[in-house]
Amino acid sequence: MTDNFHEADSTDWLGTKLQKLFHVDSALRCQVCKDFYSTPMITSCSHTFCSLCIRRCLSNDGRCPACRAEEQELKLRNNSAVEELVEAFKNAREDVMNFARTPKYPSESKFSPKRKSDETETEENSSTRKRTKRSGHHPEDGFVQCPICNLRMSEKKMNAHLDRNCQEFPNTPSKSETGSRKLNGILQKVDENTMKRPIRLPKINFSMFKDAQLKRKLGEHGLSQGGSRQAMQKRYTEWVTLWNSNCDATKPRPTRELRGELEKWERIQEGKRVGLGPQIQTGIKIREKGFDGVAWSSSHSNSFKELVEKARRKADSFEEGPLLSEATPTLLPVSPNKVRENSSTIDAVKDPTTL
Repeated sequence: MTDNFHEADSTDWLGTKLQKLFHVDSALRCQVCKDFYSTPMITSCSHTFCSLCIRRCLSNDGRCPACRAEEQELKLRNNSAVEELVEAFKNAREDVMNFARTPKYPSESKFSPKRKSDETETEENSSTRKRTKRSGHHPEDGFVQCPICNLRMSEKKMNAHLDRNCQEFPNTPSKSETGSRKLNGILQKVDENTMKRPIRLPKINFSMFKDAQLKRKLGEHGLSQGGSRQAMQKRYTEWVTLWNSNCDATKPRPTRELRGELEKWERIQEGKRVGLGPQIQTGIKIREKGFDGVAWSSSHSNSFKELVEKARRKADSFEEGPLLSEATPTLLPVSPNKVRENSSTIDAVKDPTTL
């Protein structure tokens, strides 16, 4: 990532010293949104997608986007190994990319080969001396170290010390006690996070809900109740998708962020981009993660055909235009009798009674 305006892409590795990382980078990206996995979920057919991506796809047609096999949201499972791998790769990506873009052959050192070898031998000797000092750190006083609290004592007292669970110094907590306290704190935090995790929302049968009931259902989640019935159904369906996808995340986002994402999704669907032209709106829709390419192409197939026909007619007129403009008019001689015949014909057209 060279600047803030550059979006990380797997093709960034091409042309560098580590261009084989292109395949690693590509393997860590979702096939739907082409971005790094966000809360990856694995399907029953062993394909991995972002939680939000696969839930939107299953909400549309109930099939896996990769192999088109039938799939259900209940069968999705969190792929925690891939999630950890993606996070580790993203944290190291910038540093590795900077290294990959450095010159392949560094400039030669100003030191001679002989001096280099002397310096290498000196470094090896110093490292050997350091290892020797480290290995002989403990004094030879006949004491042994307790494996639990790390206290040094005579070997005769060790068994009694272990039987008393290292309680010679009750006022000073041992390392094992400190570690157990830390572990208890971590487990307590895990329990708190588990208790605060949101509960998944079930899908509803809209045919069983009247308009007033559907509006009440939207109001329970703090969502907008305006628009047509179809708009309200789509709004609630997308909300359930966003909510259940958030339940899959290791760190769930607050509800207000989900509502903001839902409002953004609705603006994209309706094309209500303030201050943007239709061409910019189209570009924004195509770049969105939830863009449905198949539905877009089918709904605009007639427009595509018209554009193709216009392009062909324009190409034909461009080829014929120069030939007509370059042609010079030729005046042919006309006899007087021919002129009289033409004039009489014109008079007859003006006065139909003469015919």
